[in-house]
Amino acid sequence: MSTDKQTNYSDSMSYEYFIARAFQFNKKLRRPSNQEFLNLIEAENGNRPTYLPTFDNQLKEIKERINKAVIIFISKSKAKEQLNYLKDLHTKIAEINSYHDIPPIVKTGLEITQDFKK
Repeated sequence: MSTDKQTNYSDSMSYEYFIARAFQFNKKLRRPSNQEFLNLIEAENGNRPTYLPTFDNQLKEIKERINKAVIIFISKSKAKEQLNYLKDLHTKIAEINSYHDIPPIVKTGLEITQDFKK
């Protein structure tokens, strides 16, 4: 596996873990899959299969899922510092324009929400 593919796979798993951490509090969320993130990468690189939504639609969906996860964590957070970090993440989600923008947000989210880990 090339370095880019390894990095993309690692980033996709971070995305899945972050959404899954929120999923434990709201089972109405669709179960996360790292394939969503990998599909977004392929779509942004121009390799989207015709049966998948456009890049813009996939990006919108992933941003909404990350946003919902952050909102869930905000509602469950009791620590003021954690709450401030989550609110900051919440504003950064709107600035996502590429799959490259997602991993730093998700990785920060995983760090912030360690105490929600099962």
